[in-house]
Amino acid sequence: MLPPAPDLAGPTLAARLALRQAAGRLAHEWSEAASAAAQGRTDLAAFKQAHGLRRAAVYPRSGLLQAGLLLCAAVFEALFSAALFAEDDERGLLGGAVTAVGLSGANVTLGFLAGYLGLRYLQHTRGPVKTLGAFGFAAAVLLALMLNLFAADWRDRMAALSGRQLDLGADASFHLWSLLQLDSPQAIILLMLGGGVWVFAAMKGYSGFDDPYPDYGKMDRAARAASDALSALHHDAREDLEAPIAAARAELDARLGALRGQVSAMNKAFDAAAQRMEALDAEARALDEAAAAAIHLYRRENTTARRAPAPGYFSAAPPAAGPALDALGPSAAMMDEARAPDSSASAERRSA
Repeated sequence: MLPPAPDLAGPTLAARLALRQAAGRLAHEWSEAASAAAQGRTDLAAFKQAHGLRRAAVYPRSGLLQAGLLLCAAVFEALFSAALFAEDDERGLLGGAVTAVGLSGANVTLGFLAGYLGLRYLQHTRGPVKTLGAFGFAAAVLLALMLNLFAADWRDRMAALSGRQLDLGADASFHLWSLLQLDSPQAIILLMLGGGVWVFAAMKGYSGFDDPYPDYGKMDRAARAASDALSALHHDAREDLEAPIAAARAELDARLGALRGQVSAMNKAFDAAAQRMEALDAEARALDEAAAAAIHLYRRENTTARRAPAPGYFSAAPPAAGPALDALGPSAAMMDEARAPDSSASAERRSA
């Protein structure tokens, strides 16, 4: 008796149902993500066309490094300025450090604002925005110049009050610092240091945190974020859609393995029975041949011993051996019937 055939269509139907449910659940999210990505690309292309931009946006992936560089510049200026102020400050190094930290923070802030709100908007294509950028840059430059000149003059006055002011020369040669009325080397070094740090901060504000053209980096990041969101959704959707297929294949493999195990056991039993049937068939043929030989011998001896003529059927051939035993014919048909689900299961697995 054949074992009951396993349900090979069930896992496939369950996988198809799960795929339909997942597709229905993801359709709305995919539509929104695709629309957002397309809209982001369209907005970016329109922005580039409206502002005459033919290059890709350039901006750092993280502003933390740029902020760290600005902080390092401020700390460097504060430490160096503290040493310069401490020489003639009555409060010593602590008093010079407090003064230097305040001046350095203000100088770096003005430089950053000059680059971020001034230089960037100076290259805008619209006239009013460009004008505001020019005013902002001019104001930042003026404030920074006033701050650094005030710090240098303050340091120069401290040197004069302490009596350590050095004579830089009273000959007729021209000195640039005479225009600023700075006589102490500390004041001149402080002014040069402040100017250099301000220029560094202005360049960082111009291109260190965002694209030099205003709003270009923001538009590019928005388009990239929408595209990345679509890619992430595509990856997640693929995993969601592959999960039912993988589960159906695993279930079909398990059921197919069980079916193949049963068929293998049946094959072994069939082969053993076939060998026994061959042995029985050989014995049966040997018996048939022995019977035919015995009949032939009997007829010959009987004919010799008779005085009367032998019957007519003595001259006929002995009965022929019967056909080979075919007891396994139905079993072979049953084996073919048992192998049929294996082929259908393989087809179901490929379709899954």
